Amino acid sequence: MSNKRQRILQYFNVSWLEEAGFKTWLARSTKGDNFAYCKLCSTDLSIATGGKNDIYKHSKTAKHQNATPSTSQQSMSSFVYKKEDMDRVKEGEILISTFVAEHNISMNAMEHLPKLIKRICSDSETAKKIMCGRTKTTAIIKLVTGAYAKDQIIQHLRLNTFSLLLDESTDRGCIKHLCMIARFFKDGKFFDAFLGLIPLHDATAQKLYEHTITFFNDNAIPYKDNMIGYAADGANTMMGSVNSLLTRFKSDIPHLYVVKCICHSFHLCASYACLKLPREPEDLMRDVYNYISNSPKRIATLKEFQEYVDLKPHKLLHQSQTRWLSLRAAVSRILEQYEALILFFTEAAFSDRLKSAETILHMLKNPYNKLYLEFLEFSLEIFTNINKTMQSEHPQIHKLHETICRTYRNLLDCYMNDSYLSRTELKNIINNENPRNFKSIENIYLGTKVAVHLSDLNLNDDNVKTFKLKCLDFYIEAARQMKMRYDFGNEVVKNLEFLSPEVVASRRIESIVQMALHFPNLVEQENMQALDTEWRDLRNDSKIKAATNEDMEKYWQRIITTVNPADGNLLYPQLSKFITSLLSLPHSSAAVERIFSAINIIKTKQRNQLSTETIEGLLYTKQLLGSADCFDFEVNSSIIKKKMNTKAMYDFK
Repeated sequence: MSNKRQRILQYFNVSWLEEAGFKTWLARSTKGDNFAYCKLCSTDLSIATGGKNDIYKHSKTAKHQNATPSTSQQSMSSFVYKKEDMDRVKEGEILISTFVAEHNISMNAMEHLPKLIKRICSDSETAKKIMCGRTKTTAIIKLVTGAYAKDQIIQHLRLNTFSLLLDESTDRGCIKHLCMIARFFKDGKFFDAFLGLIPLHDATAQKLYEHTITFFNDNAIPYKDNMIGYAADGANTMMGSVNSLLTRFKSDIPHLYVVKCICHSFHLCASYACLKLPREPEDLMRDVYNYISNSPKRIATLKEFQEYVDLKPHKLLHQSQTRWLSLRAAVSRILEQYEALILFFTEAAFSDRLKSAETILHMLKNPYNKLYLEFLEFSLEIFTNINKTMQSEHPQIHKLHETICRTYRNLLDCYMNDSYLSRTELKNIINNENPRNFKSIENIYLGTKVAVHLSDLNLNDDNVKTFKLKCLDFYIEAARQMKMRYDFGNEVVKNLEFLSPEVVASRRIESIVQMALHFPNLVEQENMQALDTEWRDLRNDSKIKAATNEDMEKYWQRIITTVNPADGNLLYPQLSKFITSLLSLPHSSAAVERIFSAINIIKTKQRNQLSTETIEGLLYTKQLLGSADCFDFEVNSSIIKKKMNTKAMYDFK
């Protein structure tokens, strides 16, 4: 027989519901008679062993005490937030979200940041009410600030002319995107506005066209009427003459103004020209960088040699295949540190006893490698200068033809006879490879550094001649590529110089009818005479002429807003409309590359799972901030209204 005492189970007693300490919160449990239910804690309590004592113990727990309402009666108004208070809370949450977007903060940080603000600002009622975690911050960036910025751009494009800039690229997450930029003139300023980011699975011309047109149609943008310019790189899918995105746009918009990105084109010109030179100088730059840059010990050793020869301890630069200006910068840095590098690799060949160090030292001591690098430093500057100009965010469309012609002439002037160049127009220089028109091999211009070193060094005449012939091949190929990629007889681009304030003041362009004929969708036939009359009147306006030293944006903004004192109407209505449209024409597609650079900063190795929609929201929010800092950003009522419907903010889930 067992001596173990049998346990007696306790059951719920309904009389407990009337006791003063229990009646406000105790109830029967649906789990059975051995349980009780706490309405404050929403918890079922087991009373099988202790009965009423278990209920009493629960009433003393911290959880129950925190859930117990205060004995003091609060007025109903204390539970209702004023609209002004709620707007301040929403403004605070929006500002925190813009802070995250501006500084590329991880969304996960928002699980801690609002709580930290509440602790620091414990006396602030606004801070206490801020509820802005990772999910809500993402929603605000996508559906509030991002959506507001996008709506502003869409509304403008529905009513005004614009140019479209396109390019495609693959990000860190191996997702290919088509990036869209809209260029337009508004309130006296040029805007390269981010328009959209479209993920691509198939990058054929037809698919690119379908994606682009779908975007315009979904947002009710009449692109056939308002789109007047198109810029992209020279890829066949973008700019091919037979089956490309360009040919499809041309079928929709016959008078579309097209610019093949000058930055891309001149980068390719330089790349093809460099192929005419020996590979050893390029191998030298790459090998030097790879040998030193990844070793802290070697970097420190190089710094000692730099200090010894009184050079600034600059780091070596890597030449990138996709960065337009990287090659010349890398060449200049190697030449700047040439003496220190010879000392470094002399010591490295002796102490490290590596074949690679000995090979690099041999290449450094080869005088012709240094001559080639000095030639590249000079010749590549021709291309980098025009690239810097065309990457400008300020308008360059009025300088485009003149700048390219000057660059081309500077290149030809290095190896062609002055007599031939002076009597022949650039568009008529069809054969720039005819030796009859070349300078003698001794008179080819290779830059001052090359000229000085050739006179100082005692080099073999045959080797010097070979070196100069290679440099001549570089010039010939560069000129051939430029001639192939730009139409020097393009009258439309040339005539756009009339936009320059200096050209207006010079009075050398009597009529702009021919320019207007190239854009029949901008000027109606019956308004053509009025347009030309206003232009001729502007040429003779002494007040306007006195301000031609202004930059082009400010100049034309003054013209466009000038009113007739007699009736208060615009003084140049037809000209203003025409000029505003032309000022939206692009000079390159560099703005798209800036967006891809921003995406690389946003989508890092640690944040490589960001969705396209979130990236779009971040880019739109950055654009909305503009040059303002997050703490100076003005949150207007329209932005706050977008945040009123909390349910809509989370519909994306």
